[in-house]
Amino acid sequence: MCALGVFFAVLYSVFYVLLTRDISLTTNVDLAAFYAASVQTFTNGVSPYDVAALSHIRDDGGITPPYVYPPTSLFVLYPLSLLSWSEAQTWMWNSNLLLVGIVAWLVPLCVCRIDMGRSFMLYAVCLAGTLLFGPVIVTMQHGQLNLLLVVCLALFWTLSRLERAPIASVFLTIAILCKTYPLMLLPLLLCIGKRREVMMTCALLGAVCVLSLFILPHGLWSEWALHI
Repeated sequence: MCALGVFFAVLYSVFYVLLTRDISLTTNVDLAAFYAASVQTFTNGVSPYDVAALSHIRDDGGITPPYVYPPTSLFVLYPLSLLSWSEAQTWMWNSNLLLVGIVAWLVPLCVCRIDMGRSFMLYAVCLAGTLLFGPVIVTMQHGQLNLLLVVCLALFWTLSRLERAPIASVFLTIAILCKTYPLMLLPLLLCIGKRREVMMTCALLGAVCVLSLFILPHGLWSEWALHI
């Protein structure tokens, strides 16, 4: 395990240096939508689905794409409303750098359960593959939530295997709030006997939906359903 830790530290350090030498390719196109929607909702108290209004939130004159996620996803984006646009870019970049390392460590060891005593080279290939995977770099450059999604799904699956359904369901709920399509996992989980996880996740999602009716600006659900 010590050798594994050293190998991971060296490879991740190289990845970190290469990624932080030149961030001029960082467009943050997705982050712009997330940031503007968060500010509109939690700071200005208005709809995040007004495309014209979103374009005025950034202070650098850049293009802001429309926000298309359901209202419940706004809870994940709340911290962005506490930052300036430049601070949000730095925060997202550094967060994704950290999440890449977590994904590279978590997926081979905890999800795939590679045996270090027998398959060190296989882990090395998985680790290098994660850090060199092109879409990971694109995710970081665009300021997307995909890495947080992967970490939440990996933690869900790992904790579910350990029969820790309550905390596992929390991570699955966060994953669904980040991106709606993990909802498709619920029927699969039912088929493989993970009923507790499904029931707890549905209960948590229901609670978040109810909370959104009281905390978020009025009429967001109807606006999202009709126009988005």
